[in-house]
Amino acid sequence: MEANEANFFARIMSHFNQVTEYEEPRLQDLYLARIPVVELHTRAEAIRLEKLRTNEKMSSKDCLVLALLVWFKSEFFHGFTRSLRCEKCNEDGVGSGVCEATLEERRWGANRTELYRCPRCAKIMRFPRYNDPEKLLETRRGRCGEWANAFTMCCVALGFKTRYVVDWTDHVWTEVFSDTQERWLHCDPCEGVCDKPLLYEAGWNKQLTYVIAFAKDHIMDVTWRYSNRHDEVLKRRRECREEWLVLTISNFNKSFLDQLSPEMRLVAEVQNIKELVSFLTPQKDVRAEERQGRISGDVEWRRARGELGNSQKVTGTCGFVFKPNEEDIQKGRMRVRYSTAANIYYRCHDDIIPRDDDIKGWENGINSMTSVVRKEEHDWKMVYLAMQESQDSGEITWVIDVGGFEIDMIIVKASYTTFKDGHVNMVIGEDKQEGMSEALDGVHERTVKFSGHPKVKLSGFLRCSNREENSWQHSQLFRQSSSSLMEFPLDIRIEFKSKK
Repeated sequence: MEANEANFFARIMSHFNQVTEYEEPRLQDLYLARIPVVELHTRAEAIRLEKLRTNEKMSSKDCLVLALLVWFKSEFFHGFTRSLRCEKCNEDGVGSGVCEATLEERRWGANRTELYRCPRCAKIMRFPRYNDPEKLLETRRGRCGEWANAFTMCCVALGFKTRYVVDWTDHVWTEVFSDTQERWLHCDPCEGVCDKPLLYEAGWNKQLTYVIAFAKDHIMDVTWRYSNRHDEVLKRRRECREEWLVLTISNFNKSFLDQLSPEMRLVAEVQNIKELVSFLTPQKDVRAEERQGRISGDVEWRRARGELGNSQKVTGTCGFVFKPNEEDIQKGRMRVRYSTAANIYYRCHDDIIPRDDDIKGWENGINSMTSVVRKEEHDWKMVYLAMQESQDSGEITWVIDVGGFEIDMIIVKASYTTFKDGHVNMVIGEDKQEGMSEALDGVHERTVKFSGHPKVKLSGFLRCSNREENSWQHSQLFRQSSSSLMEFPLDIRIEFKSKK
């Protein structure tokens, strides 16, 4: 074995040994005592019913994973620690290097301790990077290592088939196996996201090399789930020979398979083969939510790591146009309602009944946009459209075309919210040069009489006058509670008639 491969193997075994600690019954009991199991099951059932309303079928167990993610990020772990705050001066400490962990710190798995100095009183503060799940129940803080460590422990304690995933380019997260979907679900507790595997490559601009998943009874190279640029990744994998890595993992897993009954071994082998086959075809389409930059950690730290995402303006040219369906034509009117919480455009006139022409995903119903994204605040449980984080302005448009008819009247409500230096202008008007237009106030419903033009355009312009860290949040479209699925901050009703 070559020296670099020996180091690689040692790293693999270190992570595997960490995962075996999760199987300790006493540790699982400690976590179960802190997890509001009954409450999470109640929330999971609410999520399942919400998914059914939007024509998405998810098992109760998969919904429990989503409920656990939200609870862990918004109610359990304190925050993404990048510095320590001086208790005396209330100032954020300045990084002052690392030092050797004390005996007590090493007892709880801290291999190193970071030092921070208060810029006012010069007090030195210690931040041990604890790696023991039991200690994390006490501290409930840290960066991705601590977050993923504790979250994976929560999943194991709740009985999920779980893997701890290590990205060799410095990130960690969790995978949970879905029995109903027969596949592993990507879960990142720092970001509060589930099943968005291309997030790191497409959104964070990570140059992935090795992504290895560790379970109590097997190891899997899952790099290919998290990339759709396999050829580029292969060129960067230089820490070991590919054939050595495949053989090492295969031999390691065989030692566990040999302990199983013939029936259980067959089940495990079929599952492994299905996963390996899924890696052969990269996911070609990157979803909009996988293009977002990192949200955990302060802006400067993320910028230094190159994980803010695309710092240039992101432009969408969906070109989508809403048109009347047969029912609309018979009634001489049409309606488009958007729920930010459900992230769906509904086409029915009155009661919300799922239809084939409903549109899932805010980005799939727009005509064009520049630097606008959908944001979820897990702590405040709110969702909205806002400017891209690295920009100070954004623009978005929707277009409706009634074809061979003439628009007679529009009743529209398009809500928006501003904070501090934020500004929003919402305008609806005829989609033609020098056509009539009306400004909306973001609160009240507005009735607009039209001159018979067949197309109408709703435009939103967002901007902030300062460049504070969170200025992008100060201009928000369609802000609403994440639980208010049947409320519609965007509601457009159009009456039309035949051309004269």
